[in-house]
Amino acid sequence: MRKVNKNLTQKPSSLSRPDLLDLLKKIEADKNLINTDIYRGKYKDEHTQIIREEVVEALEEIYHGKCAYCEQHTYTYIEHYRPKKRIINTHHGGYFWLCYEWSNLVPTCHECNKIGGGKGDKFPIKNKRSTYEDCLWEGKLDLQKCIANQPPLIDENPYLLHPEIDNPIDFLTFEIDSQYQGIALKGLDGHNERGEQTIEICNLNRKELLRKRQESVIYPILQNIKLAFGLLSNQKINTTQFQDLLFAEFEQLFQQVKELKLSFTLLRRTLIVSPSIFKSLVTAQLSDNQQEITQAFFESYFNSIHT
Repeated sequence: MRKVNKNLTQKPSSLSRPDLLDLLKKIEADKNLINTDIYRGKYKDEHTQIIREEVVEALEEIYHGKCAYCEQHTYTYIEHYRPKKRIINTHHGGYFWLCYEWSNLVPTCHECNKIGGGKGDKFPIKNKRSTYEDCLWEGKLDLQKCIANQPPLIDENPYLLHPEIDNPIDFLTFEIDSQYQGIALKGLDGHNERGEQTIEICNLNRKELLRKRQESVIYPILQNIKLAFGLLSNQKINTTQFQDLLFAEFEQLFQQVKELKLSFTLLRRTLIVSPSIFKSLVTAQLSDNQQEITQAFFESYFNSIHT
């Protein structure tokens, strides 16, 4: 998960229909009237006659084709951050009035959002849960009160991080999985708080993700560092050239943080927060005789760009 900038006032046209309040009023009486075509933004292109989905396309552009929660490239499923029909383990009937709310729609992969193994209809909160009546003004739905970062919704204090409101790097970090199956997320803000809860809600430490974080981000760095050591050991390069190779690898990592189209950008960014984090996730996976040298060069590079 990474911080995403979405303009909450510039909605796709299907979410700004003039009859939107009338549609939502009907849904109040029957949730089965929630129309997937509207919140996906389905329409026929007049020029090409191709069926397109403007909400899906807008979210794919904003999120670079990645899942809002796990940051893998994915087929885009529209996820309602606040579930639209029910909240499990509660008597709440779901936030049906938010079914077409732009700030409530994020793209996800199937695994992060599936019922049973992912988020599904989970939405635990710390404070009082909002109701339809809380979002009314003089008997009519107030669309300003339906925005995720505005009262009364923001006052619920949800456990699930919202990538457009919260900054995940304040709540999440990484560690080598205890079973050595890959790279795991862990919460920063305390036991059973928002970081840990987000991981649990979306199942963000499933085996597939542990492995892919290692293979996509950590493994290439390790391979290039080991290659440089091999060249030095075989006297194919000198010490200065060895340093240049390591510094080039570190530079590439720092540049990758800016490439938002890459998967797992939060992990890439976390690696460069401090030498100690780099040591725990990368250097620790090298052989004993390579660790001290690699860490010394990384700290030298890190200090050179922070002075």
